[in-house]
Amino acid sequence: MKNVLFVSSFLPFPLHSGGNQAIFNGMYALKDDINIFLAFPESYEPPHIAEKEEFIKRFDGRVTLL
Repeated sequence: MKNVLFVSSFLPFPLHSGGNQAIFNGMYALKDDINIFLAFPESYEPPHIAEKEEFIKRFDGRVTLL
């Protein structure tokens, strides 16, 4: 399986903007064919932790956050 690294300045979730939707949907379309890695600056504030967990759940654990 191929590996793809996405580098972003933010977690593309929740889907409240067109940029978030574009990144999320692009990654979601590829999740069955490649190994996805996402690197972004992480925030440890409680609302962001919940968003991160929901993001991982949407991908059924098929994305690795760095």
